[in-house]
Amino acid sequence: MPGSQVHGASFIASALERGAVAILTDPEGAVIARDAISAAGVALVVTEHPRETLARTAALCFGAQPKTMVAVTGHQRQNVSVDFCAPDLDRVGVGGREPWHHGC
Repeated sequence: MPGSQVHGASFIASALERGAVAILTDPEGAVIARDAISAAGVALVVTEHPRETLARTAALCFGAQPKTMVAVTGHQRQNVSVDFCAPDLDRVGVGGREPWHHGC
């Protein structure tokens, strides 16, 4: 997908080298990464609306998006932050932590 600086398709070759088995992109991305995708022989999904397609595909695997969602991002002290907030979130009824790494 187009980013503010570069199209995400410029990272497809790297993703394939790291074991990606499918690519979801827009038509422009399919053109940008055509050679890498062709050489890898992976599944390719091209859509005019890649964000929506990704969201709908994720919903098939994981169910609908919850009414309330809390995310902690970053690389340091994530677990500490989650552990600190969890009791308060449980208290107001939005507890329950699901690991990000669940698969379909």
